Amino acid sequence: MQALLEHEDAEIRGLAEARLTVKSTIIETRTERIISIGRRGRVPFYLKYAGAHMHRWSGGDKMNPQNSPWAA
Repeated sequence: MQALLEHEDAEIRGLAEARLTVKSTIIETRTERIISIGRRGRVPFYLKYAGAHMHRWSGGDKMNPQNSPWAA
């Protein structure tokens, strides 16, 4: 995408710029979700026993805290 910002065609440059402007990152999306849930009170993290393919724990409520960058 960064290379498209320097494309010779102005329309392609404009499309690339528009895409990068509206694109969110996974960190932003997760943060917004946690803030939204936090407005209801404490932020619960649901885990489902054997919810993943190989009977590993999986997340609930569209979140899996085990995959969060701050969980490392």
